[in-house]
Formats: sequence, structure tokens, C-alpha cells
Amino acid sequence: MISNTTIQKTLKVKHAVSEYFEKHPQEKTVQAKKLMPWLIEKGIFNTDNKDGKPIRQLLRDLNRENMLHLIPQARGEKKEININWFFDKV
Repeated sequence: MISNTTIQKTLKVKHAVSEYFEKHPQEKTVQAKKLMPWLIEKGIFNTDNKDGKPIRQLLRDLNRENMLHLIPQARGEKKEININWFFDKV
């Protein structure tokens, strides 16, 4: 079950990703972990550890609960063991 706090954080991520693509119109796709400095600057996460773990964990949790649709820009590419997470301009 996803908490209300996590849903609020998810909606903040959604808006921050939209803002990122508005400010970087040349970008079409960006790895989720590469947006960690932007998400920290926006006050969504406090720190980055393990190469984007906070955003990757949020996306995994949303995916597990079938709620990834809350961030329409998010997509995962399933690899043999892990999922590589990306944000696409919509």
C-alpha cells in the first residue's frame, strides 16, 4: 500500500519532471537517476545515495503497486536482473 506521503512526493516528482523538460526542450529522454540533483534542488529528496536510489526506489514501489501511471513520463526497461528507469518528454 502506498502512503499519502508517497503519493504527494510522486505528484511533486511528476511536476518537477515536467518542469525539467520545459527548461531543457532539447531533451527527449533522461535516466531517472540523472535527475536526482534536480529533484534535490526542488526539495523532493534530501540527498542522493547509491546512484539515484531514492528515485529508483520510488519508481519501483509505484510499479509494484500498479501506480506508475501517476508519473506519466516514467518508464522502465526490464533487464535481466534490474529495471532501468527513464523519464520521457510527453
